Amino acid sequence: MHDEDLFEKDGGLLQLLVPSMEGKKLLLIESISYLPRLREMFPHAKITAVVADEWRIEAYKDVRDIQWELMDYREERLPFPKESMDYIIGDRLLETAQNPQDIAAGFSMYLTPTGFFVTSCRNIRWWRVLKQLMDGHFYAIASRMFTRSEFENVMFASFYKETFFAPVKSPGPHDFVQGLIESGFDNAHDDLDTEYWMVRAAKSTSDIAALKACFTQDVRKKLSRILRRIEFGIEIEENGRLLRELMEKEHIFPDYAAGFLWSMTTHHAATMKNLYGVIDSVTWHEMIEALLDSELRQQDRKELMELLTEVS
Repeated sequence: MHDEDLFEKDGGLLQLLVPSMEGKKLLLIESISYLPRLREMFPHAKITAVVADEWRIEAYKDVRDIQWELMDYREERLPFPKESMDYIIGDRLLETAQNPQDIAAGFSMYLTPTGFFVTSCRNIRWWRVLKQLMDGHFYAIASRMFTRSEFENVMFASFYKETFFAPVKSPGPHDFVQGLIESGFDNAHDDLDTEYWMVRAAKSTSDIAALKACFTQDVRKKLSRILRRIEFGIEIEENGRLLRELMEKEHIFPDYAAGFLWSMTTHHAATMKNLYGVIDSVTWHEMIEALLDSELRQQDRKELMELLTEVS
């Protein structure tokens, strides 16, 4: 377990968070030295802290409105509803897990569709680790070390869509590092000088997250169901009526509907063709113009242009 965060003097993992006055839901695991600063960054957030050792709580009892859970996150199931956390935060949470992917995938279940898992890992390609190996020593016996690409693969396999890495560097002697490079060691991202990677893994890609942030999950589910039924030609007139009513009731603007259609359907031009005539002409044209203004594959653009010519 971690008695204090790794990079407190620089803000550590909190550098990867965006302060907010909203009532976010944050889950802090083991790295409870972040609590005072975290409360300042998120004054109205609901913060839950998970620790395995009860004696550690005493030092942070003055931080207001913290819900405490006494448990070992590696051995016990977290007692929270699915999709209930905006952030899950904690240094080096996967290093001592028997199966890091199981832990990371478990965390993803508790994140909202626009949530983030923020953690760190030690870099096995750091120059000092390589020097110790050359000298016949390896000290990470009871824990794991990762390369950046290995950790990224764990994140993708655990249902995260995007990852951002920030290095914490402890540069080595120039001659030694240069010698490693000349011997064939790759130094992409300066990782020979990187002791730790700080990582922010997103539950959704940035463009999908923006779509999900605009409306409630219930509204998105209704919109997705209606568009998928229209895509496959199921009761087009009725589902067109439901789409019109939903867009009017929830103030769903055409650009959003177009982006949502593009993300949630497979046969984009066919869906737009089925929509023609069942929603008003102005909305339909605004949707197709929004799609044509976005970055499209050449074939997608060609199909949409042909459709626009056909209906004109």
